[in-house]
Amino acid sequence: MELLFTVFWVLHLAATAGIVGGWLVYLFGVKIGLVVMAWAARSQLVIGLILVNLTFSGGMNFGKVILKVVLALIVVGLVEVANARAKRDQSSPILPAVAAVLTVLIAVMSFLW
Repeated sequence: MELLFTVFWVLHLAATAGIVGGWLVYLFGVKIGLVVMAWAARSQLVIGLILVNLTFSGGMNFGKVILKVVLALIVVGLVEVANARAKRDQSSPILPAVAAVLTVLIAVMSFLW
């Protein structure tokens, strides 16, 4: 079970890196960065929920979990809207930037709280 948790935790961190990395690629004008951000945000949310399920039996700070899930849903929403707008050539650079900042905030909150 410990190995399974570690594998999902590494995948969760990789998804976090995908969101921030996709945003950095998008900053250089490459639209594929938004697609990477969208898939990474989706996978981060799903993997995070799997991690909550794997650690549910132990002591858990439910306030932290609820806050992280809400922030992750906001990140997914921001990235999905930015990706949809980019497909219609109505891109707004603020949405991916806010999503990347929220992702970093979630990661910092995980390590400090």
